[in-house]
Amino acid sequence: MIKDPNYVPPPRDPDRPGPHIVAEITPREGQLKEGRVQGFTVTCDEAIRPGPTGGADKAPSPLGYFTVGIGF
Repeated sequence: MIKDPNYVPPPRDPDRPGPHIVAEITPREGQLKEGRVQGFTVTCDEAIRPGPTGGADKAPSPLGYFTVGIGF
């Protein structure tokens, strides 16, 4: 994953202390979504499984990202 070299963080509100992370999510096809955060672009999808998830297994699932985040 390569960081956008033109990324400029959004301005902080000085009246709101603490972490400041802004994410933008764009729906794509089915359950596939594209997210941009801190200059990086990631995709997220649901795995193919019986049921109404509608995923195509084109990227890790939200739970997959959550699980790997615990390891970090």
